[in-house]
Order: sequence, then C-alpha cells, then structure tokens
Amino acid sequence: MNRKIIFYAFLLLQLTVSCKSSTHSGRNDIQQDSPVGANSFLDFFNKEPENKELTPAEYVQWVRDERNGLRVNRQEGAYTYEIQYQPVEYLVVLQERSEVIAASTLKEEAERRGDLLYFTFKMSSEKGKGILSDNDLVIENKDIYLLSGLQQDIMLAEGQDTLECVMLHFESSNNLVPYDQCVLAFEKPGNPASDFTFLFRTEKYAGGWVKIPIKRESINRIPKLKTN
Repeated sequence: MNRKIIFYAFLLLQLTVSCKSSTHSGRNDIQQDSPVGANSFLDFFNKEPENKELTPAEYVQWVRDERNGLRVNRQEGAYTYEIQYQPVEYLVVLQERSEVIAASTLKEEAERRGDLLYFTFKMSSEKGKGILSDNDLVIENKDIYLLSGLQQDIMLAEGQDTLECVMLHFESSNNLVPYDQCVLAFEKPGNPASDFTFLFRTEKYAGGWVKIPIKRESINRIPKLKTN
C-alpha cells in the first residue's frame, strides 16, 4: 500500500509537469524540456559521482539531455519510442518546483522512494499520433489491455535478471500531444552490476520487441544536486 501511495504521488507529479510543459513550452525554467546541466541518486550503484553540483534547473536539463544517456530514443519502422530514466533527485526537483532544495527534503524523499526505479515511456507513430490510443489500431478488449495487460508487456533487463514492471499508468495522447506515455516503476535490483535494457513487447500491433539500452555508466556519472 505504501508503495502504491508513492507511485500515485509520482504519477500526479508527472501529470502536473506534462500540463505545465504543454502550456508553457517557451519558458526556460525547470519545466522546459531542454538540454544542459547534471545530477542523480547513485547509492545503489556504489560509485561516487563526478565532483560537481548542479542547481535544480541545471539538474533537470542534464537528466533530459539525450547526450547524457538517461533519455534514449529508438526508431522501429514507422514507430518512435523514448525511455526517460528519472532519478529520485529529478522527481524531487519537479515536486518542489524551486531553485532551493533542502537537504532534509531530498533525504526524506530518497528514503521514501528509493526502493524503486522510475521511468516515463513515450510511443508515437509516423502519423504524429500515439500508437496504442490510435482509433485505427484494433485490439480486443483494448480498455482492459491498457489498464492492466500492457503492464505485462513491459520489462527491464539487468544482466541475467528480468525486472517486472510493478506499477504502470497509461496516458493517452487524446489528440492533444503526438504520443502516448506510460509512467512506470520497477523494483530496484539488490546489487546491480550491468547495463539495463528496457523491453516492450509489441505483438498487439507489430509482432516483436522494442529493446532500448540504458548504460550503467550514464547513471553512474550523474552529478550531485545542489541542496541547502
């Protein structure tokens, strides 16, 4: 129950940020989806980050910058997929919406959220629409699939282990944005030693798998978030 409460808080945060981003797409602030900066939650990788601290706005920009490896795109035929790893620090910055983050707040949220890995996953077609919400895509019991079945088609591989998606919320494009989005959470492996590979089974419309790598070194090198 505790874990579900955390995930729904995370989900509410994602929905709020999405609304802000769509209505303020021209602002150069914490909500803007633009590159720069750096930082992350590195305890479970047992490796010291770079000796560098970023302001909250810089941190968000660094996490979103594709060059840093936490946001990865994959083109598969007529479809485009994007996976975004979301460190706990990143979620805290979005939650607080402030350029001043208290160290006590970060510690409290890390303890509360720290046993899960968080991601967003976007899916779009060459028609500029979400894939699964497209009315042209016919799936038997589609509403039930999007509510519960889709979760079974999403996994995270770490070395020889496969982590099941423990929580998922599907956000339809509703013809407002050119993609569908899933808010995801996976249990954190006890002793990670390998790269991650995000896996999505596409048999409902394409009959295969989408595989998106997330390098461990990309997570290990996330700089520190500046706190007060």
